[in-house]
Amino acid sequence: MDDAAPTWQVLLIGGSSGTGKSTVAQALAKKLGISHLLVDDLRIAVQAVTSPAQLPALHYFLTMEDPSALTTEAFVEGLNGVGQALIPALREVISHHVAVPAVGRLILEGDGILPEFVNNLTLSDVNGRTLTDVETKVRAVFIHEAEEAQLLGNFMARGWGRNQPASAEQRRYVHSIWQFGQRVKAEAERYDQPVISTRPFDTLAQRILTVTG
Repeated sequence: MDDAAPTWQVLLIGGSSGTGKSTVAQALAKKLGISHLLVDDLRIAVQAVTSPAQLPALHYFLTMEDPSALTTEAFVEGLNGVGQALIPALREVISHHVAVPAVGRLILEGDGILPEFVNNLTLSDVNGRTLTDVETKVRAVFIHEAEEAQLLGNFMARGWGRNQPASAEQRRYVHSIWQFGQRVKAEAERYDQPVISTRPFDTLAQRILTVTG
């Protein structure tokens, strides 16, 4: 892996669950000696201080009696809605690291990072002044797994039942996750944002650094 310091202040790693975002973000953060934050941690924190009435999209899955019974379309829209609801919080965290370089570089990863948000990224400091050169200080990459079967295998390897066949419910869940990944890939490509394959995984970290500078 190249030891040259990255040019960005914040690196965003998006893509669906099960593609190795957390693992590669941890490896990159350790290699570069910088901070790493999961969007899921941010989501949990915001959910804790808001109600479903205040942010229904953010609490969408929490208010479902049986999220596994959702149609694929509803599941994908639900994930997109969570990402949309997190935009203000994401913008504040990113703005802080850009406006105050002394706090250090940050890798921010999660399926709540949407290509639409990255494409229209506007940041401001605590005084409301618009920050400049955002496109060079904030870089994004979206990780994609093209094969649904591989994605299912990734989830099974996480502990779903390595030596047991996947249940119909697990397959339905992964299909929805995979469809969300397809949507993210299509949107990222529409906005000319980099999309890279999660495989081969042993070169993923270096490929991320290569495409993000």
